[in-house]
Amino acid sequence: MWIDPYSVEHRRPLGSYLQLRARRAIRGLTDPLVTPIDTALSTAFVVGCGHSGTTLLAAKLGRLAGCHVPGWETNIFLPDQGLYWSKAAFSALIKTAETTAQKTILEKTPKHVHCSRRILHLLPRARFLVVTRNPLDNCASLLERFGSVEFAIERWNIDNSAALEVLQRTTALQLRYEDLVESPEQSFARAAEFIGLPWQSSALAAGETAFSRETSDANMVLRAEQVARAIEPNSNAWRKRLTSAQAATISSGTQKIAMQLGYL
Repeated sequence: MWIDPYSVEHRRPLGSYLQLRARRAIRGLTDPLVTPIDTALSTAFVVGCGHSGTTLLAAKLGRLAGCHVPGWETNIFLPDQGLYWSKAAFSALIKTAETTAQKTILEKTPKHVHCSRRILHLLPRARFLVVTRNPLDNCASLLERFGSVEFAIERWNIDNSAALEVLQRTTALQLRYEDLVESPEQSFARAAEFIGLPWQSSALAAGETAFSRETSDANMVLRAEQVARAIEPNSNAWRKRLTSAQAATISSGTQKIAMQLGYL
């Protein structure tokens, strides 16, 4: 199997992987010719490993005045279509935000953690909110969805390696899931300030979010239900979800990057 960091199911057979790379290369030939998007709106992107709390952050911030959040993972900046398509697709989001007099677009696609250079090519002033989560809790959640400890460890390392690169930029802010659920008022206010949104404590209350809209994705239906609730502490849930052997394997397999992210 070959690793494709842009895909949720990142393991691919060689034939499929080569076809994907070839298609992306062809569609990306004109990328250097694509000019930045001209917009007065502020743009920010919530990125990170899947199941790390990205939906929670985007959902609550999206309730703030002046913020437009698409209620789905747009995948606009993945390299599959090329930057001409990305520019057209994101320009459509800008028009939607402008018609409702919003001042900030906040987009959430976890896999965009691998696309910061593509995003900055089109939106040089974009900011990034990078969500990280303790590898034990994060991998426990990934394990429930994908059924493999090894797959969960790979996914955590792949996405958080990219997170470290994004965090080297001055336009990026790390937000730990543990802080979001243990100290939500302080953590969400910090995120709002970073992307230029006025903070309102009411954003944290239970209630409908942009992700409450209908979707056919079962995983997003579950996430929408979760983020519509009031925030509750949820750290160290891995103790009830992992065996001691699984926990040891995850800790060993994620140690290097976890240390760089401040978890060890």
